[in-house]
Amino acid sequence: MAAPAVLLGAVGFAWYAYRRSRQYTREVKRRRGVEWDLRAAADAAEFANRAKSEFIANMSHELRTPLNAIIGFSEIMKDQILGAIEPVAYRGYACDIHDCGQLLLSIINDILDLSRIEAGAFELRPRRVDIDEVLHSMVRIIGPRAEKRSIKISVDVVADQPRLSLDERAIKQMLLNVLSNAVKFNREGGGVRVRAGTNGSSAYMISIADTGIGMGEGYLGKVLLPFVQLNASASKQYADTGRGLPIVKSLVELHGEIFSLESKPDAGTTATIHLPAACVLWRRGRGSAIGELASAFQSNAIFGK
Repeated sequence: MAAPAVLLGAVGFAWYAYRRSRQYTREVKRRRGVEWDLRAAADAAEFANRAKSEFIANMSHELRTPLNAIIGFSEIMKDQILGAIEPVAYRGYACDIHDCGQLLLSIINDILDLSRIEAGAFELRPRRVDIDEVLHSMVRIIGPRAEKRSIKISVDVVADQPRLSLDERAIKQMLLNVLSNAVKFNREGGGVRVRAGTNGSSAYMISIADTGIGMGEGYLGKVLLPFVQLNASASKQYADTGRGLPIVKSLVELHGEIFSLESKPDAGTTATIHLPAACVLWRRGRGSAIGELASAFQSNAIFGK
């Protein structure tokens, strides 16, 4: 009786092992199929992204060529280089054509930069930059827009700012985008405050605070995504395309730091550009200037209210 029982047990165990083996084989095949599907989807997404980047690059080139001609000829007309333009209303049209061309060209350049950053093809070209001069030049550029809406821009930085090793075009693009938003989403008669200096957590910080419409916490992450707008009504009212802040965030991250936003509805927004220690080039003979800046920061002399 023992031999049949042992044989029956062996057969049962073999059958159980066979069934488990089949189940295991099916599970392995299923998981391999899922893995292959995921790889195929990833390859398709990468191909689509590459195709999109190439399309944007080609279209940007095709659009910028005629735009440069439009901007150049309209500039000749508005400046009346070849003679007076009559009637006078035509001069205004030439100015409008020039301004619209410049705006469209800036939008195309921003889209192209976003595409290059996504593709990892945007190269930083660091050089010695006088940050104080850059800050004031960007404020001068945005000044006319602010004056039209009676918005006051103040620059609060310590004396004898250090020079920074940065991509000058990138830092100007960052500042111009943030300042443009600070003016665009502000109220008539509002204010924008630009503050800069060092602190303990990062080598250098540039903070731009406005008294505008602000936004809730739920929007803070969304507005940093490419082409995401605050909401439909705001995007129409303020002509927002949702490209400025994502570019700033990407450019700051290319420098190895973070871009942060603090905001509350109807209480304004503060955008802060953090720059790493490697960017700071202290001048010789400054003595304890670093310590003085740190002390000023701690006592809120730089960023205090």
